[in-house]
Amino acid sequence: MARVASTAKKVASKQKDKRSVGSSKQQTCYVCKKCSSKYAWSTGACPKCGTCLCLNVKKRDHSCLEEHLNSGDPNVRCNGTKRVRFPKASRADDYV
Repeated sequence: MARVASTAKKVASKQKDKRSVGSSKQQTCYVCKKCSSKYAWSTGACPKCGTCLCLNVKKRDHSCLEEHLNSGDPNVRCNGTKRVRFPKASRADDYV
């Protein structure tokens, strides 16, 4: 008879105390790359495509997530595929 090994890991003490374990994956915000060469680090992501985005409002009328979901520019708007590099053609006129 074959022996079945347990595939579950033991619960860490931090997990028992409901604290986070490990490190978060950080990337630069895709929409912030539109406005500035100095990007904002973010751990948020678009729920539809997984593109890294800021989830809070920064010196603009709406958040990067809202702009990503509702933009008229096809290079910024969510199309279901994860994006990392921002095209130069879609940069803002006041790009710094």
